[in-house]
This record gives sequence, structure tokens and C-alpha cells, in this order.
Amino acid sequence: MYFLYLSIEFSTEIDMSIKKIKSKENNIIKNKNSKFSFKDLNSIRSRIDLIDDNIHELLINRAKLVEKVAKTKKSLMEKSLGLYRPDREHAILKRIISNHKGTFPVRSLVASWSELFSGYRSMQGNLTISFIKKNEMITKNHFGVSSRYFIRKNSDQIIDSILEKKADIGVLPFPNPRDRWCCRLIDLKELNIIGSMQDSSHSRKISRLLIIGKQKKVYSSSNMVLILLSIKNNYLAELKKFLDLNSFKLFNIFKIEQNKSMILVGFHSLKDKDISNKLGILKTKSNPEIKLQTVILGGFEYEEVFKIDK
Repeated sequence: MYFLYLSIEFSTEIDMSIKKIKSKENNIIKNKNSKFSFKDLNSIRSRIDLIDDNIHELLINRAKLVEKVAKTKKSLMEKSLGLYRPDREHAILKRIISNHKGTFPVRSLVASWSELFSGYRSMQGNLTISFIKKNEMITKNHFGVSSRYFIRKNSDQIIDSILEKKADIGVLPFPNPRDRWCCRLIDLKELNIIGSMQDSSHSRKISRLLIIGKQKKVYSSSNMVLILLSIKNNYLAELKKFLDLNSFKLFNIFKIEQNKSMILVGFHSLKDKDISNKLGILKTKSNPEIKLQTVILGGFEYEEVFKIDK
């Protein structure tokens, strides 16, 4: 009820500000076809200044609400959620982008909100991030200037930095045959995949980076849960067919031993119960001869909602 009150209060402020801006707009330009003078230009600039002032005032009010959320989380002992809430930030961006109109670039819109998230996040504490040098630009663009950064040489060092409490989260390449860091998580139950980042700045193909940390897993409507399956190689072909028929997405196969592989598989899920049901399908419908060992790695936002090429 407390959060509902805050939302209503904030929405009312936004509505009042919008009405104030529109009232000024109507008094500035009454005839589109009239010729503009320097006086008209100054009037338009005054209108921009008014909008800037209103935006700034709303940012200040939002900061006050963030402080209240932080205090409430602390009183409720919700520290397990951590400073970084990828599910929450993703949902906000998705809503903002879906309502976006006009010619203002979506890329700039996403960048602006990324910095806002960074600033508001810093009000609750310092977020420290480990990453590989080649991913520096996308990592810093995603987490903003108010975060702390440490460059590591490889994925193992990133994982170690979190275990040694030198970093809160780590940014890693999507697991592949050359970098199968996800297999380490089998023995590291305290680490979870908690989110992802998308980069389309260098080509039309979107590359994905995963974010790991010790914080609690939170699932959302567009979440993809990753699991590792351990299986004997002679059952691989049969298992791949089964996964395809039952809406599992096969990402990669890592050959561990001569007759054993780890399979990185994903599926959409909203909550722990959905995950249990999906794993139940694996256990009950696959060939009884296929002995599977499953490890839940965590989830990340899979839906492509950021059309940042615009």
C-alpha cells in the first residue's frame, strides 16, 4: 500500500508538470504557417528551458522516492536483492521504449536512462563490476559513470573477483567452446547468472554478454533460464531431438570427457515453480536410459526489446 501511494503521488506530479508545459506551448506558437522571427526563436528556447526545469524537478522527486525505497528495503532486510536489479531496469526500459514517439534516437534514450539508473543506484551504495578489456565500452555504457570498474584478463579472474569480494558482479561473454566458464558454476552454488547485456554497436548482429553475481535470482516475463545437463555422448543425438520437441533452446555442447558432455540449455520461465515443471519434463519424458544431471545457473533477459540501431 505504501509503494502504491508513492506511485500515485509521483504520477500526479508528472501529470501536473505535463499540463503546465502544454499550457505554455499553446501560448507560444498559435499559427504553424506564420514566419518565424528571433522573437519566436527566443520563445521556443524559453519553452525548452521550461521543459528542462520540469525534467530536473522530476529527477529530484524520483531521487527522493529512491531514498524511500532504499530505507524500506533495509527495514525489510531485502539485501539479497542487491544494488543492481536487472529485471526492474529492463522492465522500465521496455515500457519507456514502447511508449517512445518522435525523432529522438532510441539509442540516446537508452543511454540516458542507463546513466539515470547508475546515478540512482549509487544513492544506495557502490556497485563494483569486473569485466574483460574488450568489453569495456559496452560495460561502462550499461552501468554508467557512477559505478566502479576493474579489468580482468579472463573469465576465471572475473569469477574469482566476485568470490574474493573484490567485485559485486561480473560481465562475461556468453559461454562458448573456447570459454566454458559456466561449467565452474556447478561447484559454485553461491554464484548465479542474473542478467545480460546486448551490443549491436559494431555490426547488425547482436552479441550478448551475461552478468553474474551472488544476489538472489529474480525472474521476469521475458526471462530465459539457463541450465547445464550432464550426459553421456552416445545419447546426445536423441537428447537434442527431445529438447527441440519440448521447447528447450540448445545453446552449446561442451565435451568434458571422452564419453561425457555438458549441454547448455535454456527455457522461458517466470518463477521457481515453472522451472521445477520444466525440469520435471526432462526427467519423466526423456529416455529412461538417459541419465541427466541438471544444474540451474540462473536467468537473464532474453527478449530483444532495445532497438538501438535507430
